[in-house]
Parts: sequence; structure tokens; C-alpha cells
Amino acid sequence: MNLELMKAGYLPVNIKYTDRNKYYSCFDSYYSNGHTAEPLIELITEYEETALLEHIAKIKGDGNNG
Repeated sequence: MNLELMKAGYLPVNIKYTDRNKYYSCFDSYYSNGHTAEPLIELITEYEETALLEHIAKIKGDGNNG
């Protein structure tokens, strides 16, 4: 998935262990609700927004991340 995100110009995301059930339920929803990817798109969008904000903070030097 991260390869496809990067090929499209996005940052890679890391699905947190605490969100694993949410992540897996996206696939269950896809197969049981008419092949809609909307739940997975929403989850990845949330992660992508977080990754972008962290990346911007690093560029601006707002964080103490080294």
C-alpha cells in the first residue's frame, strides 16, 4: 500500500497496532457491503493527514525530532 501511496506522491503511512481492528474491518466492509472502499479511504486519509502534518513540522523545525 505504501508503495502505491508514494507512487501517487503521498507519504507512506504506518497503521498503528491499536488501529488494527479498524483496518481489518475496512476489508470486511469491502467484501460485505458491495465492494465499497470508502472506510479504508477514510482511514488512510486520516493517517496521511497526520503524516503530512508531522512532515511539515519537521521541515519547519517545530518539533524536537532531531
